Amino acid sequence: MSNADFSPTYQDTMVERMDRLLHVLETHGLSRTFVSVVVRNDTAWTRDYRTRNFTVATYDKVAAKLSGMWPDDIAWPSDIPRPAPLSVYAGDLEAVAERLAKHRNRSEARHG
Repeated sequence: MSNADFSPTYQDTMVERMDRLLHVLETHGLSRTFVSVVVRNDTAWTRDYRTRNFTVATYDKVAAKLSGMWPDDIAWPSDIPRPAPLSVYAGDLEAVAERLAKHRNRSEARHG
């Protein structure tokens, strides 16, 4: 039997889900560095989490923080279970809204 005959590890599943969540936010103007500061207070976390001790507890906490900061007008990927949100500092939520608005304005200006 090859490894292709088996399900991915939970670790692989968590990494794939986190990659997708970060990608969705990135496509809407929230850089990985910015998201990293909001959810982990660490500018490098979203760049390095695959090589750090990325545990189930870490995934759960970060996913819940992402859920807490997730913009209402952006769909959470339907095939990724959304955890109950953890609270996010109000100033960070304001910064999220500002960055999203700036990104929308730039997109609208380009597409006229």
